[in-house]
Amino acid sequence: MNRVPPSERIGESIARLLNQGIEGDGSVVGELMRLGAQKFVQELVEREVTSFLGRDHYARQEDGEELRGYRNGYRPKSMNTAEGPLPVLMPQVRGSVERFHSHVVAFLEGNTDVLERLVAEMYARGL
Repeated sequence: MNRVPPSERIGESIARLLNQGIEGDGSVVGELMRLGAQKFVQELVEREVTSFLGRDHYARQEDGEELRGYRNGYRPKSMNTAEGPLPVLMPQVRGSVERFHSHVVAFLEGNTDVLERLVAEMYARGL
């Protein structure tokens, strides 16, 4: 089983796109913007879960620390944007007292113009 976080896999896809280009009639810039938006949202959601659980990916809880839950895979979600659907893998949290709810995705679903502006600014700055 490959245990690479989804954001890293998207980063590898971006690197491949920049090195090899795109096959067919597709737009490299359009695909780069889509992958950039997907990576940006995926990283935000992964950081949100890290904050919720109080520890990094694959980090164990400290002795005596109260269990705040644990990661248990991902479930696919599609966010609707002006450029079309944007797939995001939502982390699942198990064993927590309160239910994990992504505030980032909830905000961005109603404000995709903010997401598009952020991705364009990141692209322009070389991030």
